[in-house]
Amino acid sequence: MRHKPLFVLPTFNERKRIDHILKYYSTFGDVVVVDNFSSDGTVEVAAAHGAQILMKRNDGTVQTPEWNKWLRSKLGDVPIIGLSCSEFIPE
Repeated sequence: MRHKPLFVLPTFNERKRIDHILKYYSTFGDVVVVDNFSSDGTVEVAAAHGAQILMKRNDGTVQTPEWNKWLRSKLGDVPIIGLSCSEFIPE
């Protein structure tokens, strides 16, 4: 049984904002970064924080039944909390 929450953070070229988010949320549970093939080092920053990395081409939004079905196929039927890099303003 999972006792810590599983946070899911979709990203695309968020290197400047992801560090603070990962530092904060990783204290509460595991973070899965679903990256849209970033070219700015986002994945490397996430990996340095120990986040699980999944790569998924995103054609516009993650708020679709298809995206959620894909996510469940990768993570299983576990409770997740969705995050956004826009939740924090970079320092």
